[in-house]
Amino acid sequence: MSVPVNFKGSLVNTATVAPPAGLTDPNAGDNTATQTATSSTRTPSVVDLQIVKSSNGSYTPGSDKVYSIVVTNHGPDAATGVTVSDPLPASVTAASWSCTAGAGASCTGSGSGAIYDTAVNLPSGSSVTYSLTLNVPASYTGDLVNKADATLPADFIDTAPENNSSTDVSKLATQMPPANVPVNSGWMLLMLVALLGWQATRSKTS
Repeated sequence: MSVPVNFKGSLVNTATVAPPAGLTDPNAGDNTATQTATSSTRTPSVVDLQIVKSSNGSYTPGSDKVYSIVVTNHGPDAATGVTVSDPLPASVTAASWSCTAGAGASCTGSGSGAIYDTAVNLPSGSSVTYSLTLNVPASYTGDLVNKADATLPADFIDTAPENNSSTDVSKLATQMPPANVPVNSGWMLLMLVALLGWQATRSKTS
């Protein structure tokens, strides 16, 4: 018997036998049997999943931008089947990433493009660390906004779901203005003219 995945309550199944026509069963009381089964519910695992995203400061158009993404399970139970996702910012199309797992944890080792890792397993107290490198287009301007999320399967309870997302906002690197070339003021020019005139007069009289 195939039981639907969303079945709840008691499953009652009855089997009955009957003698052929023209025959009589002297003990018809045992011709029916019923079996009742009650659905069991898995006790949800309780965890505190946290994701923290950081970067190396501002960005420069036409160069690489590097992020660190750390996903930690503060327990008390193990977190299995976690999904870590990090879509690319608008206009950014080239990226690569790698993942390093802590003791007992596991994740996909590397990939290209956006991060979408569905193979993350975190024992209590463990973490995985992603390194994401974006190639920022030379024409990119404005804030570079990048968000990462850690998502648990439906049968887990997260005691602090508010820390399951982390966003990094990087500003365009400030370019130093060209150095000012000192320009003589009007008084300096007058003094220079007077000095040259005095020098010329002295040369004539000597």
